[in-house]
Amino acid sequence: MRRTDKDTTYLGRVQREIIKITGSEPDYNYEYDLYRTMPELSGQLTYLADRLVESADLLASISNETTSMENNYRQIIDQLHFFAEDVDRIPKALSDLDNAQSNLGTYIASIEKCPMAMDYLVLTAPDMAFDITTSNLWQRMAVTGENFLASFSKDYDSVGLIVDDMPEDKDTTVLNVWIARGTEWGEILKELADEDFTPRTGIVINLHVLPTGQLSTGSVNTIMLSVASGTAPDVALSVEYNLPNEFAFREAVVDLSQFPDFEEVASSFYESSLIPFRYNGGIYALPETMDFTCMIYRQDVLSELGLELPETWTDLYQKVLPRLYENSMSFSLPVDTSVSSNSPGALRGFTMLLLQMGGDYYQGEGEASGLDTPEAYRAFKAWTDMYANYEIDAESNFFTRIRTGTMPIGIGNFTTYMQLMTSAPELYGRWSIAPVPGTLQEDGTIKHAVGTTASTANIILSQSDKKDAAWEFLKWWCSEEVQTRYGRELEAILGMGARWNTANVNAFYALPWDARHERVIQAQMDAAEEQMIVPGGYFTGRHIINAWNRVVINNENVRDALEKAVKDINKELHNKRVEFGLE
Repeated sequence: MRRTDKDTTYLGRVQREIIKITGSEPDYNYEYDLYRTMPELSGQLTYLADRLVESADLLASISNETTSMENNYRQIIDQLHFFAEDVDRIPKALSDLDNAQSNLGTYIASIEKCPMAMDYLVLTAPDMAFDITTSNLWQRMAVTGENFLASFSKDYDSVGLIVDDMPEDKDTTVLNVWIARGTEWGEILKELADEDFTPRTGIVINLHVLPTGQLSTGSVNTIMLSVASGTAPDVALSVEYNLPNEFAFREAVVDLSQFPDFEEVASSFYESSLIPFRYNGGIYALPETMDFTCMIYRQDVLSELGLELPETWTDLYQKVLPRLYENSMSFSLPVDTSVSSNSPGALRGFTMLLLQMGGDYYQGEGEASGLDTPEAYRAFKAWTDMYANYEIDAESNFFTRIRTGTMPIGIGNFTTYMQLMTSAPELYGRWSIAPVPGTLQEDGTIKHAVGTTASTANIILSQSDKKDAAWEFLKWWCSEEVQTRYGRELEAILGMGARWNTANVNAFYALPWDARHERVIQAQMDAAEEQMIVPGGYFTGRHIINAWNRVVINNENVRDALEKAVKDINKELHNKRVEFGLE
């Protein structure tokens, strides 16, 4: 592993030197003459191939059979020898070096998690003979048949013991709870509830797991169908953060602010995390998990380039981008150009600029768009200029390219952060995070505001006749003690990749974060300004993307494109407010 880690670093450094000459997308018809521009390249590739031969031979010596990683080593070795014979072959097959680097890094990650498996242990006296017993053909056939027949009646969605509703003369209350997570997530929650919540309150939990996408907004989802058919659960967990208000508009979820101890429970979260669930004076969900936005960068690559981190967007344009482009590298801030973008959270770059320049998406409680202001125009122009004038990539695989070093800096979120933590162990100690670039204010300060922090939420359905019991369950589930324990058990069983980004502030910072990273995350969460989810708000993201396409792709006037978007957004906001009786 140590040898492979060094070889991966060496290969990445060689590849970056090649890309400085060829660019990340070489022209196959151009002769780059790498023999002249990089005379040492052939020797470097041969040296690396010889080191990989040692690793492959070591694997062969300790394995009972040929392993897949040994085959990968042999394939990479052959490629390196092939390139070393004629380095001008490299530009036409540059992706092979990317794949080689990814394979080596993935191997390090996989071998760290490789378990030792045992069927069983036999304890005997030293001289006693024993037989290794196995099942015979008939036993295996019997068990297979039994499992096959059971598959017709087994409830695959339920977790643990399912209790039918108690008779009226019983004091025990049974809650039906849906969770949009994997089975392992549900099993841990069920165990905690049976062990702690039920003995404490006498309330029994029937837990059912559903695929994540089933509790999100869209034309059809399980919650909507259950409400329409009168079979809705009492509580739904892990629903997409913009779903609660869509049901609040239709009076299908409970206003949680009506409970007397709501303020005490709400104090456990960032105030911004509750904003997407506010509507018409009420709050219709509690945040379950949260996201964060930060700048992620390769320390080693920026050091090689002699670059400092950009404090403002001006620093990025004037100091960082020119140096990156000189070396055929780029900055990551992709745009979700899908017209299905139904929330401002999908527009990370525009949201940051809009908030940093003092703008907002809506006026009042969503009566009209707030994008017809001078602040919004400046933010939209700065955002489109990034791609039209400064040539930032609108689409990019940031994780893959920061791993290879061709995109050493960019804006990422919790998902990107965890990918690097778990799937790029070869970069350990070579990358870090920092606040996003900010905008200089009139008082001389720099505002580093970011947008969406909410991720998933918990709701109580209006059809439930056990609202008080459901509230008791939500209070327990969202408490610091339970969220901390749940997060630690998840990570202990499933590994760091299952880190629970709980919305409970104290429980979130109780997780094993890197101390330096934790300070950056906390600063960005403090600077976050969440946006409202309003009737007709799904048109906002859609028409902002349409305006972006008109400016960046069709080269239309910025002001005309934005004004057309505002007109279309206001029309839908008005129609929806009329539909829901708000105007």
